[in-house]
Amino acid sequence: MRLTHLWMLLLLLLWLNSSTMAASRRRQRAVNSTTGVERRQNEPNAKSCVCVHFMICDVTGMDAVDSYSLIDVRRRLLQQRQQQRNKIRPKRSWECNSILEVCCERANIRKPDRPYQVPGADDRPEYGGYDSCGVYNGRDELLAHDRIQYSNRDEKQTQFAEFPWMVAVLMREKDAQEGFTTSMYRCGGSLIHPQVVLTAAHCVHGQERKKITARVGEWDTQSTSERLPHQTRYVDTIILHPDYKPASLQHDLALLILQEPVEIKENANPVCLPDAETKFDDSRCLVTGWGRDKYAGRYQSILKKVRLSIIPNESCEQQLRHTRLGRRFTLGKSFVCAGGKADADSCIGDGGSPLVCPLRSDPRIYVQVGIVSWGIDCGGPDVPGVYASTVQARAWIDEQLMFHNLDNSVYRYQEAKLPFGFDDYT
Repeated sequence: MRLTHLWMLLLLLLWLNSSTMAASRRRQRAVNSTTGVERRQNEPNAKSCVCVHFMICDVTGMDAVDSYSLIDVRRRLLQQRQQQRNKIRPKRSWECNSILEVCCERANIRKPDRPYQVPGADDRPEYGGYDSCGVYNGRDELLAHDRIQYSNRDEKQTQFAEFPWMVAVLMREKDAQEGFTTSMYRCGGSLIHPQVVLTAAHCVHGQERKKITARVGEWDTQSTSERLPHQTRYVDTIILHPDYKPASLQHDLALLILQEPVEIKENANPVCLPDAETKFDDSRCLVTGWGRDKYAGRYQSILKKVRLSIIPNESCEQQLRHTRLGRRFTLGKSFVCAGGKADADSCIGDGGSPLVCPLRSDPRIYVQVGIVSWGIDCGGPDVPGVYASTVQARAWIDEQLMFHNLDNSVYRYQEAKLPFGFDDYT
C-alpha cells in the first residue's frame, strides 16, 4: 500500500512538472505583431535590442562592419571580434525587415545624421545620357577653380549622384536556419564597367563570391527617397591581383565581375582609369566613402568626400618613416600617396573606395588614380594616406577584362556628351 502511494506521488510530481514546463513554454512564445512570426526568449528581442540601420549602431572603439583601411586597425579588429558579437547582434529574418538593419542594443544606438534634401526636379540639370566615363555630376565645384563654393552646410557632404561610379560592397552572412539573410557594409568600390567593380583586395580576400554583392547608385544609406533607386548585383567572379600580399598590402587590388551589368543612369556610370600618359590635376583630387569621420569616430550614412593632393612617393616614404613604421620603412611601387593635412584623410571603413582626380584637359572628367588601402590612424598632420595605384595596375586590368570578353574601352576617356548646362562652368 505504501509503495502504491509512492508511485502516485511520483506521478503527481511528474504531471506538475510537465504542466509548469508547458506554461513556461507558452509564456516564452511571443508573436511579433508586425510580422506574425513567433519569437522565443532565447533569441534577440526588443527588450535587449531593436532593429536599426547598421550605421547608427555605434560602439566606441570597435568596427561594427568588419572592414578596415589601416594596417594597425586590421590587427585590432581581430582581437575585438568577440567583443563585437557581444555588442551588435546579427539580424535574423524574424527581427528586421531591411537587409541593412541589425538588432542593436538600445544603449548603442546613436541619433542618425539628418539627411540633406535630395534636389527636386527644379534644382537639377537635364541629363541626356553619357558618352564618356568619369562624368562628374556636381554643380557647385565642377571645376578646379579658386572660386569654388559649397552649397551644403558641410563641405564634405556629397550631393545625390555626384559620384555615379561609387559602389558599396556588401557581405552576406549565413544564418544556420535562414540561409543568407544578413547583408553588412564591407568596403567601398568603383564601377569601371557596367559589369565590373574595382575594389581593394583586402576587402574580398578569402571570401566566397556568393556572399558578396555590389550596390551601385547608393547615396543615403538611411533613406529610400532618392530620385533614382540603387542597383544591387551579385558577384560572379572575384579576381585578386596576382602579386597581392596580405601582410604588406602590396598590389591591393581586386576586380568583381558581376553576374549582370548595371543600367547606366545618372547615379550609375563608370569612372575613367588613367594610364601612364594621362595628365590629371594631382592637387584637386577627391576620395569618397561611408567610412568613419575620424579615428575611433562613427560611420557616415550619407556619402562623404574629402579634397586631397597627391604626394610624391619619395616624400610620402620620408613622412611615413617618422611614424611608428620607423626609419627603415620602404614604400612599394604599387602605392600612391595622398593627403597629409590634418583632418583630411580617408579612414576606417573607406577601404576599397576610389581616389579620383580631374583631367587637366577636361576637368569635368575624373580618373581614378588610387584605391583606399591603408594608413596610420586617420587625418594626422604630415601623415599621408596610402592607396593602391591604378596606373601601375592598368595593364593587368585591361588583360582581365579582355579575358572575360568585356570591353576595356569603357573606362578610357572620350570626348563627353555632358549633362545640359555644364558648359556654363567652363
